[in-house]
Amino acid sequence: MLHPDYLIRNLGAIQSLYSTFTTNVLGIIARRLAESLAHYGELQVSATTRHQIAQLQDVGVLRQDIDRQIAKMLGISRVEIADAFNRAAVASLAVDRAVYRQNGITLLPLEEYPQMLRILEARTQAETANIKNLTGTTASIAESQYVEHLNTAFMKVSSGSHSYSQALVDACRDLAKDGIRTYDFTSGRYMALESAVLTGLRTSIGQTAGELTRQSMIDVGASYVQVSAHLGARNVGGLPENHEMFQGKAYYFSQLATEPNTENLPDFVETCGYGDIVGILGINCRHSYSVWFPSQPLVYTNKQLDKMAEKVYIYNGEALDAYKASQKLRNFERNLRNWKRKKQTLESAISGLPDGINREELDVEFSHAKNKVRQASARIKDFVEQTGLTRQRHRERVF
Repeated sequence: MLHPDYLIRNLGAIQSLYSTFTTNVLGIIARRLAESLAHYGELQVSATTRHQIAQLQDVGVLRQDIDRQIAKMLGISRVEIADAFNRAAVASLAVDRAVYRQNGITLLPLEEYPQMLRILEARTQAETANIKNLTGTTASIAESQYVEHLNTAFMKVSSGSHSYSQALVDACRDLAKDGIRTYDFTSGRYMALESAVLTGLRTSIGQTAGELTRQSMIDVGASYVQVSAHLGARNVGGLPENHEMFQGKAYYFSQLATEPNTENLPDFVETCGYGDIVGILGINCRHSYSVWFPSQPLVYTNKQLDKMAEKVYIYNGEALDAYKASQKLRNFERNLRNWKRKKQTLESAISGLPDGINREELDVEFSHAKNKVRQASARIKDFVEQTGLTRQRHRERVF
């Protein structure tokens, strides 16, 4: 069993890696946009031809720059991903091992457990390949983003509706809003690369921990599990989508059971949706499970679970349950990250301005973004002070 906060607090190295990659690629595109818009005005040919020449030249250079960033990142990420899976496996099995020990059962160390090592290796390789695929689509999508923003900016400038600086400000604003996208083959939609990688990784690591627990139960012949619990669990819909309804309780794992359900407990798979995308260990689920024996007490009492469910936070006079409060805080954090990204993108565009280009409008927009960063940060500070929630600064970072 993994602690509900484990996957939030222990993927910092990978989050930093992909956040830095996003910042670098956005910076590359912003600088190319600044240079390209200025470049076509220097050639002694028609405006449309100048634009086409600049676009063709810069797309090739842009692709080379992005490919270098991808190669560098993938080399590091393979090591970080393997380390993340290994550390999570050790942490999860430590909880299971303690439960087994209390019941007179010895669980072999991970390095002496061939079946578990095979599960861990297969899962690690699969997610590494998935992340490589996600990242691999980035270069071509970034090219398309560049061409799209450059074409739009060119039309604005050539029509006389926008100055060079105004068009560049609009392009940088839209670029930062879009972020660096990737195509998620699982969902069939475009997502921000950093979000797609972290969501997939958290889900896969959580599922791997579950598979290791499941394997230990098969080998030992255990029949029952207990599920973790946390404040702010999803509380919409019915089972298994509503995680607040099933968290913190014990269940009968009928698929593995070696004994009758003498405790008359609900079925784990059916109630918690084990194996279902919306159930336990589904996408972005923070819950986990461990082996449980009827002779031992559960980690959470009914009173504790009721207290979690009934917890109310007050913000500007509005009463919020734990789930809604956590979602509001996530929105505030996302807004802060977006403004930080806009500020960084504008900064990159300004650094790419050729000499002699008026940068006044870009400077004004950059100052506006800086103020928005301060305001967004102040809003989070006010929210956590009013509600008593803990500020999680690692969620606010843009590297």
